[in-house]
Amino acid sequence: MSSTTRDRQPNGHVARSAETRARLIEAAIEVFGNFGLEGASTRTLTDRAQVSLAAISYHFGGKRELFHAAAVCIADYGTTLMDELDEQLRLLPTTGLNQRIEQITGLFCRAVIGGTEPQTWVDFFVRCGKEAPTEFDLIYSTIFGRFEGMLTHAIAGLSGGDPDDETLRLRVTTIIAPIMAFRTNRQALLDRFHWQALTPERIEQLETVILEAVRNNFLNAVPGISKKGSPRGALIIKEE
Repeated sequence: MSSTTRDRQPNGHVARSAETRARLIEAAIEVFGNFGLEGASTRTLTDRAQVSLAAISYHFGGKRELFHAAAVCIADYGTTLMDELDEQLRLLPTTGLNQRIEQITGLFCRAVIGGTEPQTWVDFFVRCGKEAPTEFDLIYSTIFGRFEGMLTHAIAGLSGGDPDDETLRLRVTTIIAPIMAFRTNRQALLDRFHWQALTPERIEQLETVILEAVRNNFLNAVPGISKKGSPRGALIIKEE
């Protein structure tokens, strides 16, 4: 075998190392989601990943670093997801501000509420919200924070407003909250309404409810008070 041919062969050690890291991260998302950072033992983690006990320290340095790596994995996925939504949005024609706001919200609703990500990922995210603010902010910013930025900048850019206006950002937050709740509490939602599954029709129904809130909060917004305390007009002027 020539040196050129050997160079093209996959490095067995590198491949095995990458596989071990991937198995540990997958196991970490599930185990940490169930037991939390403090409650999860290294033995449980390595048993779930089917690797040696020394693998965590070798590949990550420790349990805390593995926890962070699991959060980075989900955050990277969130970045890819939002990049795809951003590209879809660019391809959608729009007739004006109202339609663009609804397009952004509709795409996000369908992607998040109807998401097919493993429940273990959702459980890990919820656990981060309780125990690990740094990792929670990392994941939140790549998905929900990105949506907030898309929506507030679209509104501000097309209406002449300020994307940093506190009232505008708070109103956007009132839209984010139910979308996040519908995804993180999916089983509770199914149980509450006696649904067997979250079908495309149910997702469309939830999207309709969210869009109604968007219209009330933005498209027909009543006069409010700015962050400086001075009266000002509606955030959005309803299009004729």
